[in-house]
This record gives sequence, structure tokens and C-alpha cells, in this order.
Amino acid sequence: MTAIAPRLVVNTSPLIHLAEADLLNLLQEAAPIIWIPEPVAAEIRAYGPGDPTARALAA
Repeated sequence: MTAIAPRLVVNTSPLIHLAEADLLNLLQEAAPIIWIPEPVAAEIRAYGPGDPTARALAA
């Protein structure tokens, strides 16, 4: 039996607050696979390129 890597599904609020605190790396420490649903990504992109969360999502 093969092990399945832990995964995180993240909504908008944690992404925004972690990005503002420059702590998005905590998500990667929690799980190697991070899934951001498309509606969440669209909401974040709507903030524009000046937003730290939108910049992190685009990276």
C-alpha cells in the first residue's frame, strides 16, 4: 500500500492573513500539497496585483 501525501484545501481568509503576515510558508510546512479552489483563487486575483495574496498566488 502506498502512502498518500497530506493535502490542504485552503479558503480565502487564511491565505489573506498568512500573506499579510508573510507566513504563507507555514502552509507548505503543514502539507506538501496545497489546493486552492478556483473560486477562492478568483476572489484573491480580484484584489489586483498590488495585493500580497494575489502576488503570492501568481508566483
